[in-house]
Amino acid sequence: MKKAILIVLLLIAMAIYFRVEYVDRQGRNEHFQKQIGVYKLDVYKTDLGVYRKDSLTYKELILTFKEDGTFSFNMKVPFINESIGKWKASGSSLDEWNNLYYKSWDYAKGNSGEQFTQCCDVDTTFYINSPTPQIGEKNIRKIYFKKLNPKSQDFDN
Repeated sequence: MKKAILIVLLLIAMAIYFRVEYVDRQGRNEHFQKQIGVYKLDVYKTDLGVYRKDSLTYKELILTFKEDGTFSFNMKVPFINESIGKWKASGSSLDEWNNLYYKSWDYAKGNSGEQFTQCCDVDTTFYINSPTPQIGEKNIRKIYFKKLNPKSQDFDN
């Protein structure tokens, strides 16, 4: 009798685990699909700090999240370490972050990627949380991007 109860409990635990994994995978796929697109630096929301004097240049910074899981910036900037790499969408938990993985970083040595929030339906703004700047440059605490309208490819910025 004890074995039967143990087997039932084990089956219930496995069912719960696989359900949570399925929901997480589904949430990650939804976040991935929503994030795909072209984004422009929001110079009004981002505190550029020491880079403010060059805001007319940085105003043109574009970030593209591609369907193949890669990303690219249209230019190199001092406050972001690298302009290309891969990205990973978060799962369904509220406390999960998306991640950028720069192409040249050696992740075996402890680099964990850059965290960024996920896009939501109401507001297509997201931010990269304290990205690593290029060597010798100052960092920016949060860098905000807003999704471009696919029809107009622009927004007031």
